[in-house]
Amino acid sequence: MNVATVELQHDKNHNMTRALINHANPNQRGMNNDNPHRNHDPMKLRSLIESKLEPSIPAYASPLYHFIEESGVSSEGISICMPQLNLMEFSNEISGLLTPKQGCPAASIRAAHLAAKYSDEVEALFRRLTIPKEGGWDKFAFFDPLTPYTRNLIATDHETFTLLLLCWSPNKESPIHDHPCDGCWLQVLEGSVVESRYVHNAAGDKLTCTKEEEFHEGDFGYINDFIGYHKMGNASKTKPSVTLHLYCPPFQSCNIWLEPSEASQSSQCGVCMYSEYGHRIAR
Repeated sequence: MNVATVELQHDKNHNMTRALINHANPNQRGMNNDNPHRNHDPMKLRSLIESKLEPSIPAYASPLYHFIEESGVSSEGISICMPQLNLMEFSNEISGLLTPKQGCPAASIRAAHLAAKYSDEVEALFRRLTIPKEGGWDKFAFFDPLTPYTRNLIATDHETFTLLLLCWSPNKESPIHDHPCDGCWLQVLEGSVVESRYVHNAAGDKLTCTKEEEFHEGDFGYINDFIGYHKMGNASKTKPSVTLHLYCPPFQSCNIWLEPSEASQSSQCGVCMYSEYGHRIAR
């Protein structure tokens, strides 16, 4: 397929998606909200999108991503409207989204777009990822009562993303740490976890806790270093918890703080995997 055909189909998808989103979102700016036949059901919107859009364009080029801000549709709404992804599909989609396309006439525009709406697009993909427990993420789940949590590698392309399963022992937590990447997205798969967020108080050379939030099964979260640092912990004193983490791009080490009152005394900590692709790493 030549570039002209792709661009033409992209334009057709662009216009079709705008019409579908407008039809489904009566609260959009400048829309007439008096139409009683508007489709408020995201599942029906998904069916409309799947039946109308040109199938030859990769999902990462879908105009749905380009209307997250323009249409007033959240990344959660976008994820509902689009088909769910299995692990292989997600890996291909996230790499496609984040890897620059050589020779693409819209490459520079797309790069600028990613810089502006990066987290929304990645989150929309992450929310579409569906991994069932049985025969799915359970084969990656390794617990160790001697450690607060284990890092278990599920998928990575070693350049744009790493997907990890973290298995938390009861009543255990991580140290305060940063994220030397563009962001960390998480979903609670089982149990519940508590996040404590910190910001650097330069005047007092300390880390100040600004927020504490509990996440339950099915909840999503996001953080980057512009938001602050954090520590995570199992909210239960008796039951384990499991969380799914997406890091873009991968990193090999991070800074940790053992004492929030000593912000200048951080330590480098390597990112060690407990297992890779469902196989325990020998120590």
